[in-house]
Amino acid sequence: MSIQPELLYSIKGANGTQPHTGGGIANTSTLHYLAVPVLAHVKTGKLFFEADPQVDFLVVASSTSTANGRSITSNIAPVTHRVDVSYTAGLGYQLPAGPSIGLRYNVGLSETRKNSNVSASSLRSRVFQLDLIYLFGSTRKKY
Repeated sequence: MSIQPELLYSIKGANGTQPHTGGGIANTSTLHYLAVPVLAHVKTGKLFFEADPQVDFLVVASSTSTANGRSITSNIAPVTHRVDVSYTAGLGYQLPAGPSIGLRYNVGLSETRKNSNVSASSLRSRVFQLDLIYLFGSTRKKY
């Protein structure tokens, strides 16, 4: 078992369409974060399991609305929470040296937007992460 702190740059977003006269308005929100997970990493043979608390710090937040072929992009940072607290669970396959692969699922515990009239559960982030890793050298100690 080990503790594995990380620093990640993460881009999260959402797409949706609102009904409007003459067609719909397509909305795309993009949120950029610096993520700081602190993973509990348990290795059993070549398989490993991970779980952690994670804190994401908002860097940039924008929203693009498109209707009738015209797009408008706006800064939504003032209506977006600056910090997102979440948890992660994952598993993977790791060789002693060389390639490894992992899959994580991250769920936000706090709402993304401030003062929204949409249900809170739909404004929490949910992200799958695929990790492709290459280890240099050996992770086994030689005595």
